[in-house]
Amino acid sequence: MSRIFCKISILSLCILLLTSCSYKNTAGPKSGENGNLNVGEGNDVVKSSKSNKLSIWGYDPAWVKFRAEMKKKFPNLELKFIDQNVDITNDFLDKAAAGNAPDVVMLKAEYRSIGKLHYMDVFDDLLNPPYNAKEIMGKFSKTQLCFALSPDGKKLNAIPMAQYPSVAYYRKDILEKYGFPSDPDELGKYMEDPDNWLNMAMELKKHDHWIAQWLTEPSDIYFRNKGFYDNNFNYIRKGPEVERILYASRVMRQFELASNIGVWEPSGQEAISSGKLAMIYMGSWGEKKLKEWAPKSKGLWRVTKLPFGANAFDGFHVLGIPKDSKNKEAAWEFIKMVIDNENKDIKEAYDKKNDYLGGQYSEKLYAELRKRLPTVYFTPLEIKFDGLWQTELQNYYGFNYEQLNDSEAVKFIEGRFDETFKRELNILKNYVKSQK
Repeated sequence: MSRIFCKISILSLCILLLTSCSYKNTAGPKSGENGNLNVGEGNDVVKSSKSNKLSIWGYDPAWVKFRAEMKKKFPNLELKFIDQNVDITNDFLDKAAAGNAPDVVMLKAEYRSIGKLHYMDVFDDLLNPPYNAKEIMGKFSKTQLCFALSPDGKKLNAIPMAQYPSVAYYRKDILEKYGFPSDPDELGKYMEDPDNWLNMAMELKKHDHWIAQWLTEPSDIYFRNKGFYDNNFNYIRKGPEVERILYASRVMRQFELASNIGVWEPSGQEAISSGKLAMIYMGSWGEKKLKEWAPKSKGLWRVTKLPFGANAFDGFHVLGIPKDSKNKEAAWEFIKMVIDNENKDIKEAYDKKNDYLGGQYSEKLYAELRKRLPTVYFTPLEIKFDGLWQTELQNYYGFNYEQLNDSEAVKFIEGRFDETFKRELNILKNYVKSQK
């Protein structure tokens, strides 16, 4: 085993032991969730070996063209892409613990991976030599960097890629037909009020058009990738805005406003093509899926911001170099190449009309929404948090809390979090304090 994996991560072990005694998530543990990860400190520059292979966990079709560019700088280098379509956190931790980590890892920036890896010293600090990433920090927003920095903000674990803001795609012709705003800006403003969104859902339902797939749609929209606590471990899913979301969910249940049609099923894609689903909520990558699912609807769809004043992203990755990488110089060059190419593509798309979306400048909207994305803080407890949250929401939807109004329900759920996770949160607080 590599010398850089010579110590046990005491924090990760404590957290995993404690969470196993608290709220039990419905999903069972995956391979590698044992907390026995050996970690070290600092960048092991010596590990930049003479390996002629660059192993990359993650894949994008656009990366194929980098083979030739990398050959110019590293003539004997072979790029080996390992496509990962699922969360690879546990597999990566297994490999890292055994000293067999890849050279580059692309991880989803979401609670399943970032929350856990934030507190584990498994990546090189890209602020230090030989990377010196301070030179390119200005390219990234604060929102992007909160997924790449360590909890104390002192270490850069990874380089963030572009975020896909969550948006609402809608059938302009259908909304116009039934008297609702169809201009993207006007519709976005209209849907900030949950009552307007609910009114639209009720009216369109009469004509077998739907703007919600599931009963949980308001919560899914508003809380997507939002976390549960701020950087001082204060619970944030509370207050009037959260009460409005629970209210919208309650009305949806009362009037049966969910279609119960999933877009990832053939029936859902048919519903998109026919206009039965007249509004869907996805990351900005969704326009490619619409073209695939409903090619004959070209020109009928538009895109606007999310309802309820929500700002969220749905799709975002970071690129890290494991401490055990055997080709660090090439790994860093590859990451810079990916980021530069991605920024170039976004810039070129900014002034282009989107023919499928009726000539709308969709990339301009996405760029504006990226600026509004909130800073998010994830912890190793996020999967447990989400398990309790989903349980409490189901209790609320099922009228198990029928005696509570929306405000009381929000406070009750906050109390459940406090009583369930108080001990684990104290451990995290003390750990973060010790690092300052």
